[in-house]
Amino acid sequence: MKKIIALLLALCMVLSVSSFALADETQALKDARSYINLMYKNKPASTPKDYELVGSVPGDGETYTVEWTTDSDTITVTRLESGMVKIDVNEDNPKVVEYKLTATVKDAAGNESSISFDRFVPAAINLDIMSEEEIVAVAYTLEDGATLPAPTVLTGKIVAIPSAYSEQYDNITVNIQVGDLADMPVQCYRLVGGSSLQVGDEITVLGTIKNYKGTIEFDKGCYTIDPEFAQSARVALYAYTLEEGAGMSRESTITGVILAIPSAYSADYGNITVNIGVPGLYEYPVQCYRLAGGEDLAEGDTITVTGTIKNYKGTIEFDKGCTYVKGAPAAEAEAELTAENLETLLGSLTNENGEIDLNGLMSMIPAGENGEIDLNGFQNDSVVLTTMSDSRTRVKGVLVENGSKYPVVNKGDIEQALSSAGISCGDPNSHRSAFAIAFINGVFNAEETILSNFYSIIQNDKFALAGGTAGFTGNEAKTFVSYNGKTTQDGAAFLFVKTSCKFDIRQEDIFNPSGKTLYVTQSDTINRTIRSLNGQSAKSVYARTLGVSETQAEGMTFENPFGRHINGSIHIAALAGFGTDGSCSLFARVVPNSTLELMHIGDPVQKCDETCSGIKSVIPSPKFALLMTCITRTLAFARMNIGGTIIKKYQQTFPTFCGFSCYGEQIGRVHCNQTLVSLVMGD
Repeated sequence: MKKIIALLLALCMVLSVSSFALADETQALKDARSYINLMYKNKPASTPKDYELVGSVPGDGETYTVEWTTDSDTITVTRLESGMVKIDVNEDNPKVVEYKLTATVKDAAGNESSISFDRFVPAAINLDIMSEEEIVAVAYTLEDGATLPAPTVLTGKIVAIPSAYSEQYDNITVNIQVGDLADMPVQCYRLVGGSSLQVGDEITVLGTIKNYKGTIEFDKGCYTIDPEFAQSARVALYAYTLEEGAGMSRESTITGVILAIPSAYSADYGNITVNIGVPGLYEYPVQCYRLAGGEDLAEGDTITVTGTIKNYKGTIEFDKGCTYVKGAPAAEAEAELTAENLETLLGSLTNENGEIDLNGLMSMIPAGENGEIDLNGFQNDSVVLTTMSDSRTRVKGVLVENGSKYPVVNKGDIEQALSSAGISCGDPNSHRSAFAIAFINGVFNAEETILSNFYSIIQNDKFALAGGTAGFTGNEAKTFVSYNGKTTQDGAAFLFVKTSCKFDIRQEDIFNPSGKTLYVTQSDTINRTIRSLNGQSAKSVYARTLGVSETQAEGMTFENPFGRHINGSIHIAALAGFGTDGSCSLFARVVPNSTLELMHIGDPVQKCDETCSGIKSVIPSPKFALLMTCITRTLAFARMNIGGTIIKKYQQTFPTFCGFSCYGEQIGRVHCNQTLVSLVMGD
């Protein structure tokens, strides 16, 4: 009973103190707080753009300061010279950000009173970098009567024709399916023209998308454009939503025709100002202000421009210093690679910060001493340079350092690169229109660690990744990976690719299960060593399973590697050699208490046929192919005298391709050996 009385007394004291504090609050402060509440209580909770708030309010004979704060670290609060307070939100947030906006009113004596409002920043709808499937998915969230924030472009196959072509009105209504979204059709209402359209035709449509009484549709007056310029049109249309003085937070690329030249080329400054228009969208011109170079440009030329777009006093323009490539991005040119033209080419890709610009143009230089791959076959002591340009594709890269010990310190850089490429971490659908390429340094055996770190960041196990390990020759364990002039011996170079092109990433394994399994009783996972198999010396069990002596087994490791069961598939772990203690060293990690398949080499040419036909079934028209093959395969193909046969099959499948021999391959989050990992893009 005494405890209860004590608690009641304590509670009374607390209540007395609270009442005293409220009583001490002046009526003028209460009035000022009420004034703030009256001003902002009915304002929209959604804050998609930066906004301003009052920094002070008048009171009973004095002016009260208003301090604004939020509980989100993605929002910046700045007091302006005008006395207003600017709330700077991240307009590119991939997800909804809820936050509490608090106003604290203070008087000259230091007394204060606060009031809070619930606000949120909606998920960004960046139509310029979203994939077409993502645009459709967002459109299906629109409320009745609502539209997307800007006109946009979609490519799809006609699945129905609700209203046949009208010669009187010169229009037709069709339903299209975008990608694999069979259950999310988009109606093209009164599409201009279309007299010859039929079910099954693929068309690219430009217009405003809305929800009309439950039907997701392009509004009346939509029309078709050349699919080659679809991505450029999306960027130009989105740019026209910028408010005066605003600019995009990322670089953009547009391919268009020069419509006018407001400022001729200046030899003194080495620049020119031109206006370009996307074919089919000339009413939305974009100025390229002080475009670097341009002495050879004339009206009517087609150029691909990269830079930061802004709204300058009502003019939508690429900012000063933007760069260009003459012609459409699909244009291809072949030339002998020499030191001189390599320097010229890299110079044309370098921005003012000395960085290789990968916006819309992917450039990578896999190099080594053995087995680079090009149209002429397997090369040695060479450099293979490949570039790929496509208006539907955006690429950003990042260098990961200290990969074997502290890969997590690169988390922010990886997230920034992903965001710049238009890829959202934690998005369960990110794999539909994006993938990663990884070039990992092989000196520190860090492939598994680096992959694990990346997938913990992207948070989508379906996100595709193709990779190859940079190895070394000779006795010195020394090799490098590089990105934008920065190099590391312990890390990786990642390229993140966002595209609306079809792409295919797969692994080719030339080995077959022998039907013989081995149980790993002891292993050192980090150092990639198996100490015992089936409870005995790893070397003796391996030799006995092959039916040969231990000495003979040492020369049979390539033809008879181990196969690991991972996620329902078999992935190769190659044998590096045997220790004097009978242990077995590997080129990939094997965990204890796991079962291994003893594999045996099959027919590499047959496997190549299967790979090529499988790719063509997914990508009927390949445009870009990157091949990463294990160095042991390259050497084996040379011994078997089948390298030329393999290359010929690539030539029959891909109009152009390149690649390199590596010391390990990555497919998704799995590091493996003695395989081919291929990346193919096309239509």
